[in-house]
Amino acid sequence: MLNIAININQAIICNGPKGFEEDGWIAQFRNKIIILLLKSKCLYENIQSKFESLKSDWDIKILKECSQFGATLHVKILRNYLATLSFIGLFCMFSCKGKVAKDIDQNRIDSIMKDSIAKAINIAQHTKQDSMKVIKTKNILDSNAKLKIDKSKAKQHDIASVKLKNSYVFDYPMVKVQGGTFDMGSDKNINESPVHSITLNSFYIGTYEVTQKLWVQIIGNNPSNFRGYDLPVEQISWDDIVIFIITLNQLTGQNYRLPYAAEWEYAAGGGEQNRTSWSGTNDENSLSDYAWYNPNCNNKTHPVGTKKPNSLGIYDMSGNVWEWCQDWYDIKYYSTSESKNPHGPLSGSSRVIRGGSWRNEAPLCRIRNRARDFPKTGDYSIGFRLVRSE
Repeated sequence: MLNIAININQAIICNGPKGFEEDGWIAQFRNKIIILLLKSKCLYENIQSKFESLKSDWDIKILKECSQFGATLHVKILRNYLATLSFIGLFCMFSCKGKVAKDIDQNRIDSIMKDSIAKAINIAQHTKQDSMKVIKTKNILDSNAKLKIDKSKAKQHDIASVKLKNSYVFDYPMVKVQGGTFDMGSDKNINESPVHSITLNSFYIGTYEVTQKLWVQIIGNNPSNFRGYDLPVEQISWDDIVIFIITLNQLTGQNYRLPYAAEWEYAAGGGEQNRTSWSGTNDENSLSDYAWYNPNCNNKTHPVGTKKPNSLGIYDMSGNVWEWCQDWYDIKYYSTSESKNPHGPLSGSSRVIRGGSWRNEAPLCRIRNRARDFPKTGDYSIGFRLVRSE
């Protein structure tokens, strides 16, 4: 059922008219469904086969019924499509009252389907001349989403794109960071001390912060304060990113995740050798060449990859937006940290953010500086980038 919600969401995102991503109620509703389903694994497993069969039958019916209207559909049909499908899922769950599903009221489900199709057809009849763009019915469940990427830049990286299971392409260049040992932290303040030796395995990290374009491709809405497909996505909470990564990994079959704080600091400083205080430089006077921060940002975020990269070819690890890490935050953690591949404290009330942002002065953009925020909080100065283990 989780796969169904994801697949339908992708059909809407990739085929809907420009501006559809601004309407976030579908994504929010879908996310609530996913969370409910994840918490109801037993029930999900028992109704999955029936639900998959139902979905297949419905796909055929709605495409056949609407093809008579010039093979075009208004986006509202797709809204109805997802909302009804989600409602059927909830109906299946709650009709069982928490017990194992044995029999589902097929007549009730058929009634819901027919009502939805009738409404969809009515919308198609009355909105055929609508000024909004329409889409071809035959493309509802087909992939036509392919993010464009600068091929000259892609050649510099180990991973430029991943072909998704449903023929989508998720273009997210990554840099391979060779494992090694480094000194993490500093003696500047209690938040960064004590300095301690850390050894990491090799991993891949995003060349760029995740953009609004990528977020919309996977989730469907755009929560950002500063709008632009090449700008980093922001105003997303740590919890929001969990949904993004679950969805992305379902689509790609990969294991993307957030970086651990040790991985983030290691990559930002240039790896094992010739480490720097800011990402790309030790000289505060040259920081403007590498980072968007308070003195040069004009009070807003900027397109990713428009400043110089650090020595590993990674952009914007100082400035632009803070970046969420996987770790819980504990001011005393450095005193008890594991020495190899540390994953942070076992629990906490806030998560680590690193790198500083467009709002901050140079000291807060140092790679050793660490800050925190509550996982349910989103802010227009916080974004993220992805990591994959080797």
